[in-house]
Amino acid sequence: MKCIFLKSLRALTFISIGLISALVVNGAHSDDTFDEPMGLDMRSVQIPISTVQKPTRDETYKIRTGDRLHITVEDRPDLDQELLVLPDGNLMFPLIKEFKVSGLTLAEIETEIATRIENTKFVSNPKVTAKLLK
Repeated sequence: MKCIFLKSLRALTFISIGLISALVVNGAHSDDTFDEPMGLDMRSVQIPISTVQKPTRDETYKIRTGDRLHITVEDRPDLDQELLVLPDGNLMFPLIKEFKVSGLTLAEIETEIATRIENTKFVSNPKVTAKLLK
């Protein structure tokens, strides 16, 4: 839901910028009336794909007790997990033992889980992604 809201907000921002630009280009004055849409057809407003950005993650954030994580292993939907960091700072993940994650970044957790899974010889060269859930 939050993603849809952000996309809508981003689209409204671009539309607003377009309208303001049109006002500046057409020389709008404070005494102008705006009965006509000044030739703008809002149905044809297009947002270039290059302006759409993927959400970024804070690479400096250190995981804490109580954080919720979404862990995925590429091509292994059976290992897709939403997990809670336990009060002792540990995380329990299938195939590997419980290990301490509090104080680690998401990138460090991804590396640790990938290494531990590979050591089980159950999955070779696992590609692990960790996301912080709000």
